[in-house]
Amino acid sequence: MSDITQAPAATGAMPTSYRPPPRFPLPALGSTPFAILAIILWGLAFGGSATQLQTAAGAATGEHADAAIAMVTTAFNLAIFAAGAVGAVFVDGVGAKALPAAIVALAAAALVAVGFGRRAAFRPGR
Repeated sequence: MSDITQAPAATGAMPTSYRPPPRFPLPALGSTPFAILAIILWGLAFGGSATQLQTAAGAATGEHADAAIAMVTTAFNLAIFAAGAVGAVFVDGVGAKALPAAIVALAAAALVAVGFGRRAAFRPGR
């Protein structure tokens, strides 16, 4: 029986102890239709969030709506910059294999923040 650490023989045959790595559960991963579907779902989920936040900020601040909407736009741009910079440092330092765990942790933190702030932010009738 051949050792897995040895290179395959010149015949191109794989060592007998070779096992292919497990596949990701999504069969279409890496395919164009899967990428298009992901883009469509992302757009449906978050495409209108900037407009909704600007409208809510403008309604909540009354006569200072122009300043509030400018701050929302600035916050979005800073968040995009910060996410890119922190993500690059993270991937360079820890590696891309840690990204899924980091994404789940950040999503959980965002869910907790939304849960605590949902009653305080933009109350109806205000």
